[in-house]
Amino acid sequence: MPLVGDRRAVIILFLILCFTVVAFSEIGLVKALVINADGSVDQPENVEQNGDLYVLTNDVSVLVVRINNVTVDGAGHTIYANFLAVLLDSVNNVTLRNCIITGNGLQTGIQLLQSSNCVISNNLIEKTVFMNPKLTMTGGIVVQGGSSHIISGNNLTNNLIGIVLDNGEAGNIVVGNSIKDNSNGIRFYSSFNNIVYNNNFINNTRHVSGGESTLLNIWDSGGTGNYWSNYTGQDTNGDNIGDSPHIIYENNQDNYPLITPNDIEVIPEFPSWIILPLFLVATLFALIIRKKIRVL
Repeated sequence: MPLVGDRRAVIILFLILCFTVVAFSEIGLVKALVINADGSVDQPENVEQNGDLYVLTNDVSVLVVRINNVTVDGAGHTIYANFLAVLLDSVNNVTLRNCIITGNGLQTGIQLLQSSNCVISNNLIEKTVFMNPKLTMTGGIVVQGGSSHIISGNNLTNNLIGIVLDNGEAGNIVVGNSIKDNSNGIRFYSSFNNIVYNNNFINNTRHVSGGESTLLNIWDSGGTGNYWSNYTGQDTNGDNIGDSPHIIYENNQDNYPLITPNDIEVIPEFPSWIILPLFLVATLFALIIRKKIRVL
């Protein structure tokens, strides 16, 4: 485990690089499509706006969102970058969907920086890498600051890390994602009270990394869990649910592991208004589980 000082230095370096990319986008060194806080758009020729809906009409190099309460639809277009593809910068209630995110040397696919109550859905994110393995704040989807996001229906493939939930982030719902062939599937930094279910964890070097065993995350919905390609349990009654839990950490286990991969295409998109009640349910469920653990 890296020293605390090393981790702080790594995070500071990451933030410097992140803000440098944003600054470059504003002076024209990187041609970014920026949706500003007032609703105006840099590169308006690449976006069709209809009220609070912004739809990409072309491939772009970098996308930055700084406005609240909007939906950004990639419409199947590609966002390609050499460092950071998408930045949601201090926003609330933003939905980002239907983007293809890739690039040569891409280090972060989608960065949610100091943002809350966002929905990241139905995106393809692949091939995020970084030369320094200590800089683990890179990945397909990185949540840093803020909380209560829904990450659903995304395809995260061949990344250094599929999803990163950073220090203290809580109440996120990770549902119906294909997390496949990554070095790390999902990585936690002191992040708790998250619900992770109906995802496919397939052939990742490590499905789950980071996180302390004493911090509780929920790994099933109370009836269905996740598919784990390294699960070795049996399904004697043929209901597609393993007879024994999949152990992740002490006090963290998937009680209903799936025997066959979940069809992520049947996972519905979540409108932004549903995030708050889902967060409340997640918190209540976590409190109930904690009480049970204490009793045991």
